[in-house]
Amino acid sequence: MRFNHQEIIGPAAKRVDDLTGKHANTQIPKFIGTAREYELTGEDSLKTASSFFWDTVVNERSYVIGGHSSGEMFSAKEKLSQAIGPNTCETCNTYNMLKLTRHLFCWEPRAEYADYYDRALHNHILASQNPVDGMMCYFLPLSRGGATSVLLKDYPEPQRSQVLDLLFKPKFGASMSALMVEVPGDGNSTQGSEPSHMHNKDDLDYSRGYEW
Repeated sequence: MRFNHQEIIGPAAKRVDDLTGKHANTQIPKFIGTAREYELTGEDSLKTASSFFWDTVVNERSYVIGGHSSGEMFSAKEKLSQAIGPNTCETCNTYNMLKLTRHLFCWEPRAEYADYYDRALHNHILASQNPVDGMMCYFLPLSRGGATSVLLKDYPEPQRSQVLDLLFKPKFGASMSALMVEVPGDGNSTQGSEPSHMHNKDDLDYSRGYEW
């Protein structure tokens, strides 16, 4: 337990919601961890932290599809309707919330856990996958006309081959099993892009752009 991030876990164990402004998917695995710790140690504060976090995120910070966050961050729960945009509902978050839900359901098979799992699985996780080719999207935007990541198959050559080489070419790339790249541009947000941090090789402005 000495490795637990008490800045995050401590408030939850006291039933205090201190999540606004924090990176959402960084926090969820911490509570998957406290859930597993509770199973191994029986420490009630770990159970309280896990259950309170789940209840807060699901019932006060999530949208109807079961997802949450805006631009990867926990937005103010009092203003969720104002945070709807092209970068709402990161799929990674919901994937991890389903893992946490499984722990809680095993402790107590309550209908609300099963209902959330069903809603999030079908309306977010499965909805993020193209049933024809299996390609996935990163965000599931809730705004009208919203868009998100560019699929690798839609990249022009030679960029597509360069990305594949970086990932899979022996002794060349990163040998990664997954890739997340935000593709920046200078369109408005309804086009699903962020301002580019690099307009040319000598122009670097990291106050623009998003992440690579």
